[in-house]
Amino acid sequence: MYCRLAGLFCLLCGCEIWGALAINYNAYTDIGTITGTIRDIDFKGTRLKYVNYLGIPYTNNNYNTQRFQKLGLHERFTKPYNASEYRESCLQNGEKKLKYETSHDCLFVNIHAPIDSTINPTRKFPVIIYIHGGAFITGAAKDVSPEIITVAGEVIFVTLNYRLGIFGFLNSGNNFARGNYGLWDQQLAIRWVRYNIAAFGGDVNKITLMGHEAGAGSVMLHALYPGNRGLFQRVIAMSGSATSPWVLHGPNVRDIARDLGCYSDSANFTFSDQPLVNCIRYTDATTLLQVQEKYESVLGPTIDGEFLLDHPLRILKATTDNDSLSDAYNFYRSLDVVIGVTDSDGSKALIAMLAEEFKTSEWSFDSIKTREFEDIVIPATLKPVYKNHELFINRTLDTFTRNNIKYSVMFQYTNWTDPRNIHSVQSNLLRLSTDTNFVVPAVTMADAHSYTNYNASTFVYIYSFLPTYLQERPSWVRGSAHGSEILPAFGFPRAMLDRAGIKTEEIKGADFIMSENMLIWITNFATTGYIL
Repeated sequence: MYCRLAGLFCLLCGCEIWGALAINYNAYTDIGTITGTIRDIDFKGTRLKYVNYLGIPYTNNNYNTQRFQKLGLHERFTKPYNASEYRESCLQNGEKKLKYETSHDCLFVNIHAPIDSTINPTRKFPVIIYIHGGAFITGAAKDVSPEIITVAGEVIFVTLNYRLGIFGFLNSGNNFARGNYGLWDQQLAIRWVRYNIAAFGGDVNKITLMGHEAGAGSVMLHALYPGNRGLFQRVIAMSGSATSPWVLHGPNVRDIARDLGCYSDSANFTFSDQPLVNCIRYTDATTLLQVQEKYESVLGPTIDGEFLLDHPLRILKATTDNDSLSDAYNFYRSLDVVIGVTDSDGSKALIAMLAEEFKTSEWSFDSIKTREFEDIVIPATLKPVYKNHELFINRTLDTFTRNNIKYSVMFQYTNWTDPRNIHSVQSNLLRLSTDTNFVVPAVTMADAHSYTNYNASTFVYIYSFLPTYLQERPSWVRGSAHGSEILPAFGFPRAMLDRAGIKTEEIKGADFIMSENMLIWITNFATTGYIL
């Protein structure tokens, strides 16, 4: 209780990590000795301690030489493993790469534990395994800093890296490259945690998966994979779902191979994907990352028949007539679930879509034309919905069906009392983007989980708090934008504030109160399966 109260006091008063005071501590596991560091959090003259075990490899396979393959668990360490520093993040393009050192050798977990885990061997702490977001192409375990939630909530918090982009989600649609390698990495890390976390003070019967955006989509996909039975008991999905239209993707090998010069349509077309996969497999990483920039929107999880047995919508409707799908559905319904959205969650997707369609980041709602709204904006917003439905029905949607959907959506998301009012257009487009990408998928998953389910808890939230430090947002984003719940969920740690370009003094009392409430429900759920 002392740690929880002190941690919350840290939230209200501000806190600082004293890295220079680190002291080594050994955890003795079945795979060998792992040496972590005991660190201090200082808040207004009071200090709390916690212990970090950073950069622990969960596989000893070299995935550069084993590209597009599932990997195995790390073998026993032959000498004590020094887990005092974060290790490299996985290969990626974009802004995240500029912040982190990246490498093929990137498959590590990081464990953050309360200091009592080193003192009282009989006490076992709830465990939260966090999967980072980044649209399956960017991101890293160290996107978040969980020291505050660790000491304030008295939980063990685990973060992990997994393969991204082409390296994690190349997909030929057949056995030559079945895809989902990034998901298998996550599952391998989850297994590693389940098998070893007791040595760090973790309770193996209280393990919660938690993720944001692509991490939330991953978490819900894991909840539909019955091979995870016994590895965790609860899930928290923040702004993402297995049924979100941006989660699933079809085959992508041929387009990528064509750009790499592995074949040309006119000269040497091949009906087999095997030589194309091999060509990509032996292409250097730098070249693959350059080509990947063109195909980032088609890289992600797929229906491989092994990890994901079928489309999530079909699994959620499974009956006893299909043993494999009903097994997946029953596993999902055995878990305690929290799933939620922000009330303007579609803001990021909408901005990205407008920038892509109009080839500029300076596109203005004020310049919208009726024909552009009908022929460009609405179809572009619905594009991922069409694609996801095509994966569900396993055929291409015809023009007649697409037009029916488009006009139905236009009717529903138009203010017919003043259809040309620019503020109404802005509000309705944001609502459409939020509904299609986040709200409808979340409600679909929650309904399927809760219906006549008396053995597990189902919670749904909508985050509408307007933080004081994000007042300079686009005028048309009138609610809580995508990602705005992450900082308060982790208690505003200084490292995350620095990465976001936010000063500590910008965080006001109302922000701290919201953060305290979030930390309480997250850690309560991880502990009991209930949020209160």
